[in-house]
Amino acid sequence: MNKNILKKILFVALFALLLTCCLVIGIAAAPADDAAAVEAGYVARTGEEGTDTYYAPVEEAVAAAPDGGTVTLIADSAMSASLNLTKSITLAGNGVISTSAASTHAIVLGGNVRLVVTGDVEVKATGSNSSAIYQEASANTEVVLSGNAKVTSSYWTINYTGNAGATATVKVGISDHATVTGRYGITINNNFLLKLTMTGGTINATGKDAVYVDSKDTATALGNEINISGGEITANSYGFNLKGSSSVRLTMTGGTVSAPRGIHVSSKGVCRLELLGGSVTGTGSTDAAVWLNPVANTKYTDLTLIATLAGGYYAVCCQGYGSSAAIAYMTVIVKESNSAKPTVLKSVTDNAGARTIRMVDGSQVDLQISGGTITTTAKGDSLIYGSGAIGCTKLTLSGGNFTPGTTAPSHVFLNLGRTMDVILSGSFNTGEGQTGSISKAATSLFCQGGITGGTNITTTADITASNVIFRCQLGTMNVTINGGKLSS
Repeated sequence: MNKNILKKILFVALFALLLTCCLVIGIAAAPADDAAAVEAGYVARTGEEGTDTYYAPVEEAVAAAPDGGTVTLIADSAMSASLNLTKSITLAGNGVISTSAASTHAIVLGGNVRLVVTGDVEVKATGSNSSAIYQEASANTEVVLSGNAKVTSSYWTINYTGNAGATATVKVGISDHATVTGRYGITINNNFLLKLTMTGGTINATGKDAVYVDSKDTATALGNEINISGGEITANSYGFNLKGSSSVRLTMTGGTVSAPRGIHVSSKGVCRLELLGGSVTGTGSTDAAVWLNPVANTKYTDLTLIATLAGGYYAVCCQGYGSSAAIAYMTVIVKESNSAKPTVLKSVTDNAGARTIRMVDGSQVDLQISGGTITTTAKGDSLIYGSGAIGCTKLTLSGGNFTPGTTAPSHVFLNLGRTMDVILSGSFNTGEGQTGSISKAATSLFCQGGITGGTNITTTADITASNVIFRCQLGTMNVTINGGKLSS
């Protein structure tokens, strides 16, 4: 055989052998499974287990994933810098993405993106003044937490702030057993509007507020929307803190809120609180389940109650923010539409100053009670209390069951100095009344005890009481009887 031909044959054979070896080596480079990939130093994958889609560090996996794709964590990944997210991603699997440096957020939402955290994934920031999830971009984003997902921090947890551009809408969804834990839970500042939906899971603020909303949206009616149908919210200060000029609709049909002050409203924007189920507990010994303290608003802050409220001092407190001269408007509606899901308002502290509903300073309150139970385990002087010479209460009473405290005098309604206009209808007695009942322990149903203001009552109700129905100790009480029957 010609030597040149032989050389060519040998060259082709060697080349084919070399190519085969390269292919075999390439195939062998893909770990057989996640365990092998972890042993090889990988932390995430973008495809199926055992395929050539493993990456380290996690930033490379996110960069390789398509918009809307899934990055599956197989190990923990400590990052020295923030993960800047500019496309929609699902983080699944089992692992921790974390930062530890001061002012270094774990994930930064950098555009109109959707972040899903699910499975057993944790997003964590332990550095001071750091957030687990952070956004300052003027972008409409969504964060979805499901499964056993965890978002934790030593300070801010899910934090929206610094947006100097156009108002942006940020959606947060929490379900299953997902948890948000940090000094603050969810914080909204500047030009952001929050759309929060919670069907399960937990928000736990270890130092301050679970949900803090201070958005500049006075031109947007009810721009912030919070819907709670399940889950647990706990805080070391406020469960919900609605302030600044935020306009908020908070609807609660299930779940629990427990904090020294359950819900606090000091916003001068339009706020609608519809507590239609679940429970709100104010654990502070001198605090309330719901504290309405709006800043000199011109539109009513509305509170509708078909739920269970328990406050250390008050179930509901109505007050004008800033000083006793601040005028603020609010509506409080207490009713019960389903006896299987009773409405209960109570104060639980053992303190003589406790009241279940308190209206003070410059609060202008439209109070409507048609059902539910208003009670106390405390030794307060009244269930429903009003004071403040510039304050005003319009009370419409047509139902409800009232059980005052254990010390005398113990009144259902006590007015110590504001103007109170009352319209009574329905039927009340010391047992189970047609529309309501009055405990035999009540010293009086209505007591005027302040030299300022006055109580003006118009009644068509049937009322049977063990003691006094209308009592005037100081000041003025006017009673107009247009029908009904009074028996004491």
